Amino acid sequence: MRALPLQPARSLAALVAVALLLALLPGPTASADTPAPRDLTEACGALDLERIAFLDLDAEPAATAEAIRCVSAYEIAGGYADGSFRGSRPVTRAEMARFLDRVLRYAEAHGDLELPPAPAEPSFTDTSGLAAEAQTAIARLAALEITTGTSPESFSPRASVTRRDMASFLVRLQGVLAEPYAAGADAPSFPDVGEDLPRADDVAAIAEVGIAAGHADGTFRPFAAVTRAQMALFLARHLDENVAAERLPARTVVPDGVGGVAGFRAAWVHLFDDTLKTREGIEALVADLDAAGADAVIAQVARRHDAYYASEVLPPTPDPGLEPGLDVLATLLEVAGEAGLEVHAWISVMPSTHRVYDDLPAPEGWLAAEHGRGAPVADRWVTRTADGQWSDYLDPALPEVVEHVTAIVDELADRDGLDGIHLDYVRYESARHGYHPEALRRFAAETGRSIPPDPGDRAWSDWRRAQTAGVMTAAREVLDGRDVALSAATIAWGQGPGSGGDAAFAQTRTYRDALQDWPSWAREGLVDLVLPMTYFRAHDADQSRWFEQWLVYNRGLAAEGHAAVVPGVAGYLNAPAAGADQVGRTLRGTGGVAVYSYQQPTASGSAAAFWRDLAATGWTGLR
Repeated sequence: MRALPLQPARSLAALVAVALLLALLPGPTASADTPAPRDLTEACGALDLERIAFLDLDAEPAATAEAIRCVSAYEIAGGYADGSFRGSRPVTRAEMARFLDRVLRYAEAHGDLELPPAPAEPSFTDTSGLAAEAQTAIARLAALEITTGTSPESFSPRASVTRRDMASFLVRLQGVLAEPYAAGADAPSFPDVGEDLPRADDVAAIAEVGIAAGHADGTFRPFAAVTRAQMALFLARHLDENVAAERLPARTVVPDGVGGVAGFRAAWVHLFDDTLKTREGIEALVADLDAAGADAVIAQVARRHDAYYASEVLPPTPDPGLEPGLDVLATLLEVAGEAGLEVHAWISVMPSTHRVYDDLPAPEGWLAAEHGRGAPVADRWVTRTADGQWSDYLDPALPEVVEHVTAIVDELADRDGLDGIHLDYVRYESARHGYHPEALRRFAAETGRSIPPDPGDRAWSDWRRAQTAGVMTAAREVLDGRDVALSAATIAWGQGPGSGGDAAFAQTRTYRDALQDWPSWAREGLVDLVLPMTYFRAHDADQSRWFEQWLVYNRGLAAEGHAAVVPGVAGYLNAPAAGADQVGRTLRGTGGVAVYSYQQPTASGSAAAFWRDLAATGWTGLR
């Protein structure tokens, strides 16, 4: 893949320029010399555009509605949380920058192009109050010289985009993708676009390739504001021209989560701050997630085998931050039920303790005290490494551990109104763990193999993967016949399998080191929802690539239809724009997404603002 210079890149700039011009000029040709506007056969002909339904498309001409659906399918423009597209709204310069930047990112993801990272510092002094995605887009367009602003210091982000401006943006965008559009000797002309008009050649250039046309009276109206519907026309025609020229591939599948396609939106809420520990905190989080358009809250109700709810299986937590007398689960079910939010009770399974307990009294009957590495060896349920070091993780091969987990699941399932039980950490700490004496004895008895096996021994690894699956199997059996969903947070470490299928998954660290074969859990019906934790930093080149590889794999697994696939996104690792982008791409790819965490959905900026931004776009990241 070629690197893109910071000068006006000739291919992408052209792409953006063409896209923008497409949207600017909706109408019939200006004269017999003006080429007819492009149809969208090349870019959108293979797409099932009828899947994309906005509530207000009936008011648009058929060609405009097709263009709106097309750019939505390419994830360049989308609708609002109320299901509308609002095609009559003028496009601001900030919105235009977001549209163009998405064209650039499509070209990078699907073509022979590599974009430079967006500059960290703002390019203009008047963009700091914008949403993070808009700031990033404007900075990148300025670095590529697709825009020079309205002055050296100003971008004027809230000003409307004119039709002439749009032509210039598209010409420069196309210069990043390939050669910029240029008007030929016989390029069409318009009576209101004279040769003395600055950038008149840009208008002629996009008209010549069928991206823009004039109005019925033959005029171009260069200073008229561009609407969202017109922008969709320009961008769709621009895509079509580049697909026809084989500079970009055509999209063939409409992603889930665009144009009113429903998805499952959730957030994890942990117990490592006070959010869940007071009724006031619970009411606030439910109000926030309800306003954000979430469907479910995944709430931690037992941190390390100490209960924040009334339990006969687990001892009550010694956490001094818990409001006296508060049953976290009961309160959450009451408050979330009134708001229509699903509640999934989250349990961390294998870790037995955490450093937060170091200065707290051990509750009577606490697993970490009675069966942790400080207990007599015969009473330990924790696992051991290949070199004999005891761990704080439980060993999933021990029947006592499985019985303990199923007892928790069984008790929780009796809670009226509970929608699901979410098991986390059903895995080994590493490939060097699992060497509890009883686990080794079982392995030898069941396989006839000598012990201790090497950590990389294939039969030993297969056997341990069967133990993690066994925990899920036991939980599934407890829930059979009960209207409670079972889900699991699963590992997605490092390089992903991409489109390589199961053979590639078997080469991942998830399969080798965590000893989880969670795609099989989905296929065998052990879970109703699987939540692969695709926790990656968008600003790191390797991690960004790994995120894409896991997204491709998760999309394929979701398409199989065995279980809902709801990948997790680590907001806390990313700036707001990058986090929202990962949320949107995940939702559109698999039909579900979960954000970790409610408390810290972004690495910087306001958590409340992040949830408001998600709400405004229906979590798709598109408007």
